[in-house]
This record gives sequence, structure tokens and C-alpha cells, in this order.
Amino acid sequence: MAVMVLIVLIMAGTAVGLVAKRGQELKDYRAEKEKGPVALDFSLISVDGERLNLSDYRGRPVVLDLMATWCGVCREEMPMFNETYNKYKDRVVFVSIDMDWIETDEALRAFRDQYNVKWTFALDRTGSVYGAFYPEGYPTLVILDKKGRIVFTHDGAIGQADLEDAIKLVA
Repeated sequence: MAVMVLIVLIMAGTAVGLVAKRGQELKDYRAEKEKGPVALDFSLISVDGERLNLSDYRGRPVVLDLMATWCGVCREEMPMFNETYNKYKDRVVFVSIDMDWIETDEALRAFRDQYNVKWTFALDRTGSVYGAFYPEGYPTLVILDKKGRIVFTHDGAIGQADLEDAIKLVA
């Protein structure tokens, strides 16, 4: 009889453990799912002639600045982005992508050099970045975690504190 009770207790303990483990797995899955979808991969050539594949940055958080050189807000935010880049450049990849496919590499390089910034700039010549994120206007900020999931998006101007708070989600 004691053996039978012991067997029942062991089985019950195992069942409780499995239910608890399954509950934790579901909690972990939901937490991962809430972080957002994985961004579609795209491939661009930077204004410096380097190939840029979004998937090459997996394993590092990414800040995508979808912008245009003629955008007044984009111009106003460059000094703030530069300050933020200098603060987080060892932990986060920054990429500015000009969404105006009519722009030239020369114009985008001049824009970058005007603000003395050091991160990668590229043109979305084919619309692949537009198709991946469908920005409603410029600038649009997209932040990806280390797994390439979209964890934050913002259309329009953003303040320094909000930008840093968003980056802290992944850095």
C-alpha cells in the first residue's frame, strides 16, 4: 500500500512539474511573440559602395532611420542622432536609409558629411525597404532586436529621451 501511495505521489509530482514547465514555455512564447515580427530582409549598396544586408546584422540590435535629405525634420534630428550614435555605437548598429529613390549617392554623402556622422547611409533604390516597413512619412524610426524582430517604430519627429528609451529596449 505504501508503495502504491509513493507511486501516485511521484506521478502527481511529475504531472504538476510538466504542467508548470508547459506553462513557462507558453509564457516565454507569448513574451517572444509580443516583441514583434521579424523584419523582412533587404539588400542595399551603401553610399560608400558596401553591400548592406539587413540579415548580416542579426545578433546585434539595429536602429533604422528611414529618411530623406529634403526632409526638414530629418535634418533637424541629425545632431541628436549623432549624439545618440556616439553614446550607443558599441552596442547598436545605426543605418540611415534615404527613401527617395531619385536621390543620388553624391547628395546623400554630402548630407552625411554636412552633419559629420559616421554610421552607414544607403539609398532605397528598389523600394525593398519601403516594402519591408511601409513608412507613413519621414523620418520613420525602426528598431530591431538582436533576432531581427521589430520592437519599436515611430513616424515623425522624436525627442532625445524617447529615442534613448526606445534604444534601451534592445541595447
